Amino acid sequence: EVVSGVPRFTDSRWGGYLSNLTPAQFRASYERWLPESLTGQEFIARAGEHVDPFTTIDLKREYPVRSAVRYAVEENFRVQMLCALLQATTQNTSELSLRLIGELRGQSHVAYTDCGLGSDACDELVSCALEAGFLGAKMTGGGAGGVVAILGRSSDRRAIHTVAERYSNGHAGTPHIFEGSSSGV
Repeated sequence: EVVSGVPRFTDSRWGGYLSNLTPAQFRASYERWLPESLTGQEFIARAGEHVDPFTTIDLKREYPVRSAVRYAVEENFRVQMLCALLQATTQNTSELSLRLIGELRGQSHVAYTDCGLGSDACDELVSCALEAGFLGAKMTGGGAGGVVAILGRSSDRRAIHTVAERYSNGHAGTPHIFEGSSSGV
């Protein structure tokens, strides 16, 4: 199948996307077949061409293939779990649900770093948030240095500013705090 000029492999077992595998299916049946890593040159030698017009391949760069695929599979599962937890709760979200959501965010952050998308600055912000008592934090969207999404309550406004101040004490800049899109911080 070709979508937007880019050939795409589809398989009815996975709804067209490898990330639709469960983590257990991936680990049991597929993960061991993936190389730990490949250089861009090794990829081109195996694939013959690179058809994605939106990304470039650095022939000399080492790409963490296995952890990147694992991230896609596990992140899809984490997002589904997060949605289920949020849908199962109402206004009175339990402490257990919040801790589980926080843990899902923590797993996501670590996996993002494992597959080469992390950022030292975002790692530090996540650490600051967790040390300040927030239940979860993760890097999201690394395009311009990254954004850290922190799980908190609307009453945590002052604490989030304290995290930003603490981070800025050791750095040249102060993190921008995005506010106003919801009742939370």
